[in-house]
Amino acid sequence: MRQAVIRITSSKKDAEILVKQNGKEIWKNISIKDLSKKIRSFEPDDGGRGEKPELLDKRILAIGTEKILYREPERRRLVFYGGRSFEINFPAAINEVSYHGERIKGLRCWTYLKWQGLNTVLYQMPMPNMTSSERMCIGTADRTIIGGNVLEAVDRIIDTEYSHDHVDNLKKSTSTVKWFTHLKKNHVSAEDLKRPDCKLSDLVEKGGRS
Repeated sequence: MRQAVIRITSSKKDAEILVKQNGKEIWKNISIKDLSKKIRSFEPDDGGRGEKPELLDKRILAIGTEKILYREPERRRLVFYGGRSFEINFPAAINEVSYHGERIKGLRCWTYLKWQGLNTVLYQMPMPNMTSSERMCIGTADRTIIGGNVLEAVDRIIDTEYSHDHVDNLKKSTSTVKWFTHLKKNHVSAEDLKRPDCKLSDLVEKGGRS
C-alpha cells in the first residue's frame, strides 16, 4: 500500500510532501506540476478502458466551442400563437445553437427540402419570430439548459408561443395564422421559399460528416 501526505499553504509557491528517508520523516518541496503527476500515479488501474465516452444525440451534426449544429427532419408538431394551438407539418430544420454555461445565447435556423449531406441547400426558416433572417427572436422564452441538455432547451424555446403576427422568410409574407393553417395540410415547398441562403458545408469546418 502506498501513502502520501501533502501540505499546501498560501504563502508558498510549491507544495510539500512528507517522505521517509533513512527511517526519518521529512518534508520536501515539490512543484505543482510534479505533484499532479504523483496524484495521478495513485489512480487505480482500469485496464486501459478509461472513462466511458458520452453518447451524443443522433441529431447532432457538428460541435464547436459553446456551439452545436443539429438536424431536425420535417415532422408533425404542435405550435402555439395567439392563445391557439396548431398541429402543423413543421419544416425540416438545421439549427445552430450558441450557449454559455447553463444558458442559450442565440439560435440560427434554416430549412431544407432535400437532405444531401454537406451539399444540402439551406433556406431561411419560414416561421414566425425569424426577423427576416436566419436568427430567431427568442424573446422571453426560457433559455435555461438543464442537466447539460442543450437540444432539450432549444425544444422548449421552439415550443414557446410565437409572438410575431407575420412570417417574413417566404416569397410572399403572410400572417402567422394563415401560414399555420396552410401547414396543417401542406408541406413547405420550393415555391414558398426565397432564394437559397447557403449550403450546410458553409456552416462547418471541412471534414465534417456527411
